[in-house]
Amino acid sequence: MSFLWTPCEADVGVYVICAQLVDSLSGGGGRTQCTSVTVGRAPAPYTEALPVQVATMGEEQRIVFTVARQDQGFAEYYRLPSIRLSRILGNVPSRVGNLTTFEPLHPVVEMRVNGATTMTLSNVSVFENKTRLDGSRYSFQGLYNGSIVWTPSHQLSGWQGAMCLTTCVYPLTCRGWSRERRAECSEYCIPVRVERCKWYVSRAQTYTEIAGLFSTSSLLLWYMNPVRQSSLHYDNFQSLTPGYNFMIYPGETINVGRKYLSEYENIFDVAQYFGMSTSDILRMNVDLNSSVLNSDKQLNQDLCIVPNVCVML
Repeated sequence: MSFLWTPCEADVGVYVICAQLVDSLSGGGGRTQCTSVTVGRAPAPYTEALPVQVATMGEEQRIVFTVARQDQGFAEYYRLPSIRLSRILGNVPSRVGNLTTFEPLHPVVEMRVNGATTMTLSNVSVFENKTRLDGSRYSFQGLYNGSIVWTPSHQLSGWQGAMCLTTCVYPLTCRGWSRERRAECSEYCIPVRVERCKWYVSRAQTYTEIAGLFSTSSLLLWYMNPVRQSSLHYDNFQSLTPGYNFMIYPGETINVGRKYLSEYENIFDVAQYFGMSTSDILRMNVDLNSSVLNSDKQLNQDLCIVPNVCVML
């Protein structure tokens, strides 16, 4: 003996369902049998991506992720899950941008459906044929791919944080249901870090232009890129002057500082060694927070350093 029942959102809870066989002629009944049924909510989707994403300032990044639905039979399978970039974790202080927005991070969630970009869905890569209890068939779209398209700004040297996606599905509604539906959502955060001291040239730029982004000089920038120096003749030294715009072409990654391993030193020690201000050290190493200014805390980590050679001399 069996009966068919498709629970909807209003049916969430625990039920005891009893059945008894009754002789239609005599009216006599047999033993009553009962079973307990728990109606749960639709499981939220599951999201995954590579464990750590490494980005370079100035270079467009595509952080690829996969969303797997787990709500076959629980939700409206013909409605695709919604997905959005919900928040960004990490030290984004006022010195690198607006605290109330993600302005210095410039993230955009890009989804694709049949080649078209939307803001609500990723590319459907798997269609699963499912069978309902009544034997009818339907196509369940179970697996989706998408990417966060992101270009780290020049203000994010050494940034470490995470980009969090919220993905939702919607339970089946009951006939006549007038209340607002509650989405079943999950959040997944993708760890991201930005390389220190590296700038990706995405369009033709001059030494002078790039030096201006990082508050340094074109001469020092030239000195920090010895591989490029070998391609310059001595008589092209004029390329470092503002009046001669020697171009660095797209596709190159250049040094905008030098890495320095700080051991047993606080930020004031490092500032003194290299003729830098503490604010310049924080600007080139945004994973440091302002607490290092209020103590003798040893840094003990890699730093991006842009030495002030005039002060050091």
